[in-house]
Amino acid sequence: MKATLLPRENVRLAWFKAENVKFQHDRKVELSYTQHNLQQDAISRTGTFQIVFQDVPKQVPASQIVIFDKALGLPQSYSRTSGSVGPRLSTEWQDDLDLEITDRLVTYGTGKEEIKVEPPPPHLRNRLKEIEIRERDDLVTRKLVVKNLTARPIDGLQVKLYENKDIRFEKSKVEAFKKDPPEYTWLVNVQPDATGMVEFTLKLHVTKTFEIEKDLPPGAARTSPGRAPPLAQAANAPPFMNRED
Repeated sequence: MKATLLPRENVRLAWFKAENVKFQHDRKVELSYTQHNLQQDAISRTGTFQIVFQDVPKQVPASQIVIFDKALGLPQSYSRTSGSVGPRLSTEWQDDLDLEITDRLVTYGTGKEEIKVEPPPPHLRNRLKEIEIRERDDLVTRKLVVKNLTARPIDGLQVKLYENKDIRFEKSKVEAFKKDPPEYTWLVNVQPDATGMVEFTLKLHVTKTFEIEKDLPPGAARTSPGRAPPLAQAANAPPFMNRED
């Protein structure tokens, strides 16, 4: 695809006008999960896009950009640019309204729980008997469904998945285009008024910690941590009196 770059009519200097400039749309949707949203049935996602112009013969300063449909002569979108970087000029990333993206839960499998016991830290040994730690690895399969709302094909949508310390990539139906842990990237092509999808499985590491308190001797009362028992009145303290003026 090619475009013409030129200043707006109310700008006196037209020194950065350029014709037949090659350009492309870069599109992406970024996925990151927490223990909470990984279990949700459906999550609405929003993609982003930018327009990248190649081989721009002159330097374009930071400014606003209005994209016109040449056939209709009407503005198609509004954006900004931070200016040229060598022969390359790109707009800022903005929400992509050409795509409808839904992130759906497919399966959730609970792993086998392992239990281990550790001694309490020194400052809690007067109250705690031990600390019980329960860990398991759950396998979660999700499917990202992308619908093209336009009448033209959309190629090269980047689906980017980011791991964290508790959620790791396990496998996917379609091989990732790029694997660079903790980042995985798939490329999705979607025909006009059609859908594309990426299905993948993640491993969720779940840890639960329980404090096991010591058994109290008969007749002893348990107090909350950090709270002192009520102060007793001293034997020689004077009684409380109601003063009357």
